[in-house]
Order: sequence, then C-alpha cells, then structure tokens
Amino acid sequence: MARIFLWMMVFSPLCVHTQDIYLGTLNELYRMDIETCVTNILPYTPTNAQRRDLLHDLAFHPNGKLYGATTQDLIEIDLVSNKVILLQSWNESDAKYAGIAINENGDFLVSEFGNSILKYDVRGNVFFEEIELNEGIYLFWDFYTNDDIISRDGNLDNNRRFVTTVNLYNNGIDTLMEFNESIGYQVGPISKFYNLCGNPFYIGQALGLKDPQAIHPGFMLRINFENDSFEELCTNNEMETILGTASTDDFRQNGYLVDLDGDNSSGHMTGGNYDTLTRCNPAGRIADDDISYRLCGEDIDYISFRIKYADEFAVPFEEITGSESLERTGPHRWEWRNPYGNDTEKISEFLRSVRYRADWPEENGYERTIVTTTHIGDDSTSSWSVLQLSGEVSRAGRDTTVSYCSTKGFINLRQYLSPMANKTDGYFEPELSAGGLFEPGKDPDGEYLYIVDKEGCRDTAVLTVSRKSEYDLDLRRYKVCRGKGASGPVKLPGKNYDSILWWNGETGYSTVIRPDDHGVLWVEAVKDGCTYRDTLSVYSVLGGGVAFDEKFADTVFICSSEETEIQVRSLDSIYVNGQVYYGGEYIPFLSPGVYELTGHKFDCVVSKEITVLRLEEESDLYSNSYPWCEGSSLKLELPDKEGVEFNWLDGYADSVREIGAYGEYPFMIQKGNCQAEAKYTVVPDDDCGGGCRIVIPNAVSPNGDGMNDDLDLIVKECGDFGSLTLFDKWGSEMYHSNESRVPAAVWDRLPVGVYLVRVSYQDNAGNVKVEAGSVFLLR
Repeated sequence: MARIFLWMMVFSPLCVHTQDIYLGTLNELYRMDIETCVTNILPYTPTNAQRRDLLHDLAFHPNGKLYGATTQDLIEIDLVSNKVILLQSWNESDAKYAGIAINENGDFLVSEFGNSILKYDVRGNVFFEEIELNEGIYLFWDFYTNDDIISRDGNLDNNRRFVTTVNLYNNGIDTLMEFNESIGYQVGPISKFYNLCGNPFYIGQALGLKDPQAIHPGFMLRINFENDSFEELCTNNEMETILGTASTDDFRQNGYLVDLDGDNSSGHMTGGNYDTLTRCNPAGRIADDDISYRLCGEDIDYISFRIKYADEFAVPFEEITGSESLERTGPHRWEWRNPYGNDTEKISEFLRSVRYRADWPEENGYERTIVTTTHIGDDSTSSWSVLQLSGEVSRAGRDTTVSYCSTKGFINLRQYLSPMANKTDGYFEPELSAGGLFEPGKDPDGEYLYIVDKEGCRDTAVLTVSRKSEYDLDLRRYKVCRGKGASGPVKLPGKNYDSILWWNGETGYSTVIRPDDHGVLWVEAVKDGCTYRDTLSVYSVLGGGVAFDEKFADTVFICSSEETEIQVRSLDSIYVNGQVYYGGEYIPFLSPGVYELTGHKFDCVVSKEITVLRLEEESDLYSNSYPWCEGSSLKLELPDKEGVEFNWLDGYADSVREIGAYGEYPFMIQKGNCQAEAKYTVVPDDDCGGGCRIVIPNAVSPNGDGMNDDLDLIVKECGDFGSLTLFDKWGSEMYHSNESRVPAAVWDRLPVGVYLVRVSYQDNAGNVKVEAGSVFLLR
C-alpha cells in the first residue's frame, strides 16, 4: 500500500489464529481478526492465465491449503509464497464457479450459479460427478454437516432472505434463519468458528436487503443458528462487499482440535504439518515442535494414524513409529492408547516423536497424507499431515541463479540457497576468493557448485552467477477509480536511487495515476549504474470507486456551545485542515466556513467540499411570515430535518397547529445541547375578503427526500401568472420561467447559498404587480 492505515497493515501470513477469517472481494484478499476487527491485505496476485480477480468464494482444505473460485477459474492460493495456481477454467459458454464447500473427509464440491454441484478431485485436478438439486437454490457456501451444505435461497421477494441447509442425498431443505425487513439487512457468505467448547457460530457480512447483487459496504455479523440470534461486529470498519469467506474451522464438525503445527511454520494452515523425506533422510515428522490443543478439558482416549490415499500408489516399504508402542490395526493404520489423560505436555512429547518412514524408487517423487485422528469419547477430530517423498536429496537445496549489477563489494552466495538447504556444512567449487563470498571483477561469472557431504550422502546445488544491468522493480498492481474524479498514488520501493523518471515526466519517488491516464504507465530508476524498470498494471475499481459517508452532507450545522463531530466510516482516512483522521476517528468542526476534505480508501482518493453553518444562522432560515384573513383556514407546520428537534415554545404538542389569531408563534430548534429560536408571524392579508396573494418560501432543500426538493410558490386567487426569475447574490440570472415553480433539477446544479426570486403577476383587477423574496438553498 502507498499508505499504511491504523487498521490495515502489511503482515506475515504464517501466524494463524482461530478467530481469523479470510475474506475475498472483487480485487483483494483480506484477513480479519474478528475479535479486534484488525484487517490485513494479503498479497494475492492472480496468475497471467487467470481471467478474473474476483474471489467469489474461499475454502480451506484439511490438506492445509486455501482454494478460491472466481466465477471463471478455480484456483489454489499459497499463503506462504503468495503464489496462485490455476487449477480449472470454464469455457465461456459454460456455467460459472459460484461456491466451494469442503468437509472434514476432504470431499470437495464446486457449485455453479443455480442448483448444480460438481464433485472435484483435488489430487487429480478433475471433476468427476455432477449433483442436481431442487430448483431454487441460489448460492452454496460451506458444509453444515458432512451431508448438508449451507446455502442462501434466492427465490423470494427482496424483503426476505433465508439461510438454509440442503441435504446432498435427499434434497431436503431446512431453514436456519430468516433475514427480513425487521432485521433490515441480509447476510453474505458465512464461515464457521468454534469458541472454545461452545456451539459453533458463524461470521458473515451484513448486506443491503433489497438488492443482493449490488455493491453494499457492510459490517460483520456473528450468528448463532441454535437460538436465531446475531451480534453486530466491526461496525466502525465497513469494508467493500465480501463475496467469499473462509476460516480454518469451516470443515470441522466439533470444537476439538489438535494442531500439529501451532504456529504454522511449515506452511500448513489447518492443523497438520508439512515435511519432506529424502533418500538421505527417509523419515518425516507428523508434527512440528509447536503443538496446540482445544480439548475443552476432556481426556484423549487414543490417537490413530492412517495413510490416506495409500491405494493410489504403492511403495516397497512404509510404516509409522513413535517413542511409545503403536498397535497396527490395519494395512495402513496404527493406534496409540493415551495413558496421560489431558496432560498435553506428555502427549506433545509423544507426537513429536512420531515418524513416517518409507522406501521408494529414487527416481520418483511421491506425496503421502497422514491423517492423525484424536478420539475423545464418541467424538473425534482429524489433522492431515502432508509429506513429500522426494526423488532427490535436498540437503544442498535447489539449483538457482544469482545476478548482480554493481561491481562494488561482495555477494554472499549462501543467502541465495533454498530455505531448506544446509547452509553451514557445505562448500563451493570452484573455490571463491573470499571464502563463501563472491567478489565481482575477481571471481569469474559462471556455475558454482554448493556441495554438502554428510552421513554418507552427497548433495549438490548449482548456482549460476552472472552480471545483469537491468532489473524489474516488481511493482504491484494498482487500482484507479476511473470516472469518479479520483486518483491513486504509486510509490517506488525504498532505495536511494540516483535518478527516477515516470511516464508523466515526474522525477520524484512517487507520482499519481489519474483517471485519464491510459496506455503504458512505466517507471525507470538508476542506482550505481544499474537500471531498474517496470510497467504498472492498472485496473479500475468496480462499483464506482470511493465515496464519502452520507453524514458528510453539503451543509453541516454547529452551535456556539458545542462542536459537531462526524465519524470516518466508509473511507480509510480523511485529510482536512492539515490533519489526517483514520477510520473510526471523529472529525471536529468547530467554526463556520467552507472545508475541503480529501478521502482515501485503498489506493483511491476522492475530494469533497462542505459548508459549515451555525445553528443560530439556520434559525433565520426557518422563520417566516404568513398573511391571513380572519375566518379563513391557516395551518402552521414545524420543519422536519433529520438530527434536529423542533418544538412550539408555548408547549403545543402537535407539529401542525390551526391558527386562530394574528401574532408570533415561536418555536425551539434543538440539536444535541444546542438551542436556537425561530418564529412564524401571522399578519393581516392586504386582500382579505377575496384578493390575490403570492407567497415565496424562504428555503429549499433538493436532497431527494420528497420534501422541499422543488421551490413551489403559493399563488392564491390571482389573475394571470406572469413570470419567475431566479438570481444569485451578485444579480446574475440563473433561471427564468412562466411557471410558479423552480424544479429540483435547477437547484441541483447550484451551490449552497442565498438566491433572489422575483415574480411578476396580475391581480384580480388586471394590475401588474412584482414581488420578490430571498431563498436559501441548503442540502
């Protein structure tokens, strides 16, 4: 990000907590801590072959990987390397991927829009069976049980949305919860969580009820289907519309968990462990050193270890052993009876000792999945450990290339070795002039062998060293809010460059992508004789970019005894009066004036001007004079404005009152702790007994609420209406008509302020008369 906000931080994705939820949107992948509402952007980068960025659904698999559907592509997202693997793509004429559901057995379902579900073999990367359900199912989310999936029923009117379960075998549908007008919104895709030992609860985004297809930024809901209750979460942290969600608890059927890699250091995200076996070290660990538990105070009866998919390929020898005796209960299954109850320290000590050992053809590589199932009474919970049986010895790591530009200093070649390589016990051939350091200009370019001799095994990695004069900057993709007057900043990575040149001619470390910037957007930087180049990948933000919250009206009112504060909600931050206010903070408006606001959301920028007036000044706008003839009917009605209270000073209860005498009718205007007085004055009409009367209202508010959007003159018992002319405060004509109305469309293009209305008309005697009055335009 070009800016780091208080609630949005760059992070390492390896540390996963049970309260984290992964969120997919139109263009981004997020991780949110649902307890603190802290939201992080994951560096999700689609493949070149991927046709859509949109993450329509997400799901974790027991194998530790995250999968996503983009309506056109099925993908695998590596949260460690941040790489995306394209698995399947639809033809343009086919249906679209809409949802993913994965259960604890590893069953993988991909749903289309509608009522069709495809079974997917994740190991073979093929679809192998189609399930047709009853008509009317709109969108599938996750497994509710191993046989039922959660869906949203879309065959209802826009005032009601049901969250249901659908049985995959008998098409039975049960309602979990109804979202209707009494609630005021519906829920987007949901994910499951276990709060220690209680019943599961579900997290989803609250969306607009009327139009589920529209873009509705919304807060989160914590839902308990057991008692039809929900709780609003993160209401000050509204996000763009979430299309897919995932948690590492989604596929689990109870709250128990034995996480064999508690800090996810192996890269396994759902309770298992990753390890690699080599010919020199043909034993793999089922568990890492850090093991965590969610046992709810219960004792573990026994733990079983099963080689899953063992029938897919056979190896000459394989077994599972540990520091304590394991009973072999089947061709590919072992059990350990737990003598330690719920003593997790001793249980962990045993699990750390468990090894999978195998012998396999040296030229081939295999993958083995070991399912560790913890049995607690009548329940159980499983963790899948995935082991790679490498066809090569990997102590020296993989072959790699090393490029350099500057001839100054030294290059430590060991830093370029693979992460799993033994970087301390190996040596280089040919020998480097400075030990393990390559000295440009003295050591020749070419191939250098890194050799590890240990325990009777020799492993070699080839490092190819060459000088390179040009490098890619590897800038990420950027959003631009095209068509909304907004722009997006772009910034170079932090280096002390000697020179910088952007496509637009600017030479600083950053520039701005504007809505009208098209074509190739490039940057070139030079440092120590090395050239760094890149081309920016720019795309528009779908759905209209960014916008200010509706509370930032064109006109805001304050009073002398208190300030007005407006909370930053729909934007990440707002800059005003030389200060930045972040999401959830309040902007104080202390004095009247015109304020220029600059809002930021993601990498987009939008501006707005608001006018701040004192409440006392507003009181003059509500005061008015009404001509009246005794014996006729006249009703006075208090104004109606959101956030402001109006009350008659004489205690009259109703907002509308019938007039029976001339005089003043004062009323109180109250906003918070601020008060001001205004009054209606009833005066004798010059034409009592039957005469012409023209009344020009003194205020108009074209905000689309159906009240005072147009300026309608009151014309009573007059002859011909002549004309109406609207002037600004400098006397310039803004509008002219032969009608007694200034429509809202005219006011929409005018700024807030005071205007003059002049009216020409004939009375009953045919005399031409002219009247004028001031009108205040507010929003």
